Amino acid sequence: MQSIQRILRSRTLFIVFCIVVLYGLFGISGGLLDSRLGKAIWNMNHLIAFFIGNLFLYNIFPVIKPNTILNIVMVLIAMIVISGGIEFVQKHIGRSPSYQDIILNMAGSLLAIAVYLLLCNVKLFGRYFIAAMLFIVAMALTWPNIRFFIAEYINYQQFPVLADYSKPFALSSWRSGTARFNLNKSNELSVTFSPESDYSHIAYGSFYGQWNKYRELVIEINNPEPEQLDLIVRLHDKEHKKRYYLYEDRYFKNMELIPGENRIIIPIIDIFKAPKSRRMDLENLEELILFMSDLEQPRTIIIKKMYLR
Repeated sequence: MQSIQRILRSRTLFIVFCIVVLYGLFGISGGLLDSRLGKAIWNMNHLIAFFIGNLFLYNIFPVIKPNTILNIVMVLIAMIVISGGIEFVQKHIGRSPSYQDIILNMAGSLLAIAVYLLLCNVKLFGRYFIAAMLFIVAMALTWPNIRFFIAEYINYQQFPVLADYSKPFALSSWRSGTARFNLNKSNELSVTFSPESDYSHIAYGSFYGQWNKYRELVIEINNPEPEQLDLIVRLHDKEHKKRYYLYEDRYFKNMELIPGENRIIIPIIDIFKAPKSRRMDLENLEELILFMSDLEQPRTIIIKKMYLR
């Protein structure tokens, strides 16, 4: 413990740490990590940076040690102000500000205070209880990120099944684009497309494994509506963004869903050859989008399973 405290008292190391953190916050391009997993890992650096940064500050500037209730409150207020200031600056230099970053910053600060109370000889009544409460709050703030990592690990393990909703946190692979979705009583994905948007959609974004080893992408869908529905399937890779999302640079096809059970079968070779001037990068797919356009009323489909074979 004493050796760690000697390190944390080093002003030189603290300056180096600050330079690294500032470069990460303002110098590294926001597009450096394009994958969902890469972005999530990168975001966790906020927690790590504020955790280590707070411990440096407590050892270098004893006046702000969180050894009283008042000091703990003041430290947390200061961390909120600093976090807000960082996001404000990022907004004005072309980066994307995020309240989630502020939440992770605060989680790191809470963990630092908890560790300090537990490992240092702080004479504060109820310090173990306070440390436990701070740890619980920090874990609660971090839980969405932890849940994401668990879900991505499950997705990795169950490949070539992309989605079957039998595992925990299956919905984390999807995001809404004006379409509402939830798990129904049969543990299947119920999706309601909205007429409020010209292109109401949902998007799937968890891609693992080598798609070029499979022949087909299969999407099993139930159409509970009494009439045929037109569902558009779009799939693109990370290179697509660099080509300004050109229409001819992605896989795009209209699928007709008859009432009842449907099985959409898309040959992998069609996805591979879909871009007009190149080949789809099957190892760096970014998003699969399902959407309906120009609806006059809400339409619902049920996605039962999605897999490669």
